[in-house]
Amino acid sequence: MTPEGLPLPAHPVSGLRVMSRPSAPPPVPSVAELRGVHLGGGAAMALHGIDLEVAGGEALVLLGAGGAAVLDVLAGFIAPTAGEVRLDGRSATGVKPHRRRVGLVLREDGPFPHLGVAGTIRFALAARAGQGGEEAVGAIMQAFGLAGIGDRPVRDLSPEQRVRAALARALAGRPRLVLLDDPFAALDAPARDAVLRDLLPALAASGAASVLATRDPFLALVFGGRTAALVDGAVRQAGPAQALYDAPADAAVARLLGEANLLPARAETVEDGIAVLRLDGGLRVEADAAGAAVPGRPCLLFVRPARIAVAAGTAAEMGEGALPAVVTSLAWRGDHVRLELALGAPGSPPATLVVTRPEGAPLAGLAPGQNAAIAWQPWHARVLPPDAATT
Repeated sequence: MTPEGLPLPAHPVSGLRVMSRPSAPPPVPSVAELRGVHLGGGAAMALHGIDLEVAGGEALVLLGAGGAAVLDVLAGFIAPTAGEVRLDGRSATGVKPHRRRVGLVLREDGPFPHLGVAGTIRFALAARAGQGGEEAVGAIMQAFGLAGIGDRPVRDLSPEQRVRAALARALAGRPRLVLLDDPFAALDAPARDAVLRDLLPALAASGAASVLATRDPFLALVFGGRTAALVDGAVRQAGPAQALYDAPADAAVARLLGEANLLPARAETVEDGIAVLRLDGGLRVEADAAGAAVPGRPCLLFVRPARIAVAAGTAAEMGEGALPAVVTSLAWRGDHVRLELALGAPGSPPATLVVTRPEGAPLAGLAPGQNAAIAWQPWHARVLPPDAATT
């Protein structure tokens, strides 16, 4: 059964023969390491046993509350209450911030008001690299889209130009580590994307390690490298952002990476990695067991809204495995349409399921109050442990 809109699985690559195993590349030394770092304070600042490292040229995203506190510890502005910070393999205890070879960009950062754009870059070059020639200043300004505005007063810069100037200043001194406290938060999407188009190649060319603290899942997905999901001041899960998006460890990580359907359920059977679940509303569904499905025990069904196929009509018309639902709302969101549906067996309390379709996708017959059918491939859904916020 492959309803319209339901992605097909990729075909496995077969018939390949490995003639020889290439030698593994030499390990890249860690630029920064945090080992068992704790930090007291309020909920937004507290850290509990942070273990992280980032190598030269690597990008790391800290997604969730607490990322800014990690940056402060790495920069040397705050000393951890326990644990150790190491830079280039050496303890950073007692090392002042200005001696850490760290480039730092804060929210609403920009050039120094008394120096302007060119003057700020010139100062950074002279302070860190011992050179501040006009040719070097011009090259950096050109790379960051700042050509022609070197003498413009800071008050006349746009938000995008201020961010560009702050990033140029941070990289001008050739730091080993670049710390970014969500400098894109104040930018609209086109400006943010334009800045990233220049920043990401510049970071790659510099060879510096970079750490971005943000709560925006989009940035985690496009920044590259690894993502560490921070929940309650600790790293709940780390890995490629796409892996966290598709296979979160729990409901908290699922929410950090974007909108997610998380429906209370109970596992009935598990066979060949596929679990049969009974939702609280009475319907039976299939999902990737993911090691979290234990027959007879409560769990959560996780499935992203974009992974669900939906069509007007009945479940019988859609095919085997489809489920009946009723459309309760439909809203256009620019690049996609968001639908909410009531899902449940007759006589049972319905659960709310969110489905998204690309803008322009056919929606014939899908309207509030109308019957619909939904389906997903089992490997596009996942069994997660129970969560207090949803059970």
